[in-house]
Amino acid sequence: MDEAHTIYYKNLLDEALTHIKTPKAMVVGALATDTNAFEKNKLLFENAITNLESKGVHTFNQLPFLDIHYEHSPKNYALKFEIFYKGLIYSKMISTLYVLPEYENSKGTLAEIEYAKAANVPVVYL
Repeated sequence: MDEAHTIYYKNLLDEALTHIKTPKAMVVGALATDTNAFEKNKLLFENAITNLESKGVHTFNQLPFLDIHYEHSPKNYALKFEIFYKGLIYSKMISTLYVLPEYENSKGTLAEIEYAKAANVPVVYL
């Protein structure tokens, strides 16, 4: 089963990378897709992306690639972070990570920050 999940997330990464022609910034933070806070958090992401874009910072929007948008997603978040998000950051197509406030309890965001630091991608806390 993990092999099928691995292939799934590698394919999702490939799809995401086709949308990034030049390096872009990426907004990260707690999304809590499986809680009532998701809609509020999604709005925070969208507002941050809009604000950065208005300042000339080209961003990659990760929201369309969330598992909740894919009916057949394995929803194996540990594996997704290791393959998809780590792959995005290590691809050199993410130029800067912008971290939303209140990320401290988000395992995913903490992993993304760790990947960025290891890949020498600047991390900016909003």
